[in-house]
Amino acid sequence: MRYLIVSLFIIIFSFTTSVFAYDFIDDSGLSDTAGPAGYDLESQENTIEETLSRNITLVLSLVGVIFMILIIYGGINWMLAQGNDEKVNKAKKIIIDSLIGLIIVVAAYAITYLILEFILDITWQDPVSQIE
Repeated sequence: MRYLIVSLFIIIFSFTTSVFAYDFIDDSGLSDTAGPAGYDLESQENTIEETLSRNITLVLSLVGVIFMILIIYGGINWMLAQGNDEKVNKAKKIIIDSLIGLIIVVAAYAITYLILEFILDITWQDPVSQIE
């Protein structure tokens, strides 16, 4: 269990840290085209709430994927049980527990979306400004 927690911490930490090896704006030529289009490339207006909402979304998405993998794993175990009641019951338990976990994650995702989008008025993605 300790290895699972450490592994999840490492995965989450690796997705939330940024890499400074390549300056995308300057090296890709984006500044040459985005500037005349009206975009402010120097703006760093990420608030704590936006960063927190991105991290919560990332974590809930990863946990949802893990539960879907567990459902598939339980189904494979059930198919490979070959009529052995003990293996079938174990596979059923994995599937049921995974479905309960998936429902909890989807509910948490919906509640988080409701709180961030409608109550705190934080958009999940940056709004795209329209070019006139």
